Amino acid sequence: MYFITIPVDKEKFKKELIEVRTDVSGWIKYYYNKSTEQEWVEYYPYQEDRSPSILKRTDLPDDLAGLTSACFSSDDIEDWRGLGAELSSGKYEIKKIAQVLKANAQSWPGKALSEFKKSFRPIDNRNIVGMKVEEVERSYREFTDSKKEIDNIIK
Repeated sequence: MYFITIPVDKEKFKKELIEVRTDVSGWIKYYYNKSTEQEWVEYYPYQEDRSPSILKRTDLPDDLAGLTSACFSSDDIEDWRGLGAELSSGKYEIKKIAQVLKANAQSWPGKALSEFKKSFRPIDNRNIVGMKVEEVERSYREFTDSKKEIDNIIK
């Protein structure tokens, strides 16, 4: 289990954890599970509305291929949903998400992709400041094309 996304389960699980720190914003909290010696972070992957918060183990791979492989290899539905939320956070480029899904989706369970889809809400996090109009248009097409490609993969 890498993620806990269900609010009731998250609150129940947090009772087993020790809060160790909060980031400077006050929104992100880190916890420690003494029995498993794992660190967890409670954060808000959907930046547009800060809702809902989820718990994520901090020992997950940072690279996109490793992260998706770990979560889709899991049998836990929460990991598939949590991955969808994590990839919605804007931390990863949508074009790269599309590439990883295209290269690997055939080896992942259809149920996992279906659950992933329920929590995946890609954010257009392009930095268009200083771009020429043509660059903005090209960047937007790249975003929408990647989004369509992902939608076709995770039907």
